[in-house]
Amino acid sequence: MNRARVLWQFVRNDAVGRSLGIAIALVAWFAATWLSLGVASLLPFLGVALWWRYRLVGEDAVQDDLDDIL
Repeated sequence: MNRARVLWQFVRNDAVGRSLGIAIALVAWFAATWLSLGVASLLPFLGVALWWRYRLVGEDAVQDDLDDIL
């Protein structure tokens, strides 16, 4: 906890430290945003792939006889 307090004081009191802190926060925010956009852009492709697989296999793979379990 002492390191966090010293780092916070550095960021508050030093102009260069403040600039570096803001730059690191912006880079982290953009990285998280681009990662989530990348994942979101892959979801339609995953949906199409699953639909294509369902279309090739047919309905036999989806329907199951639950009487076998009981």
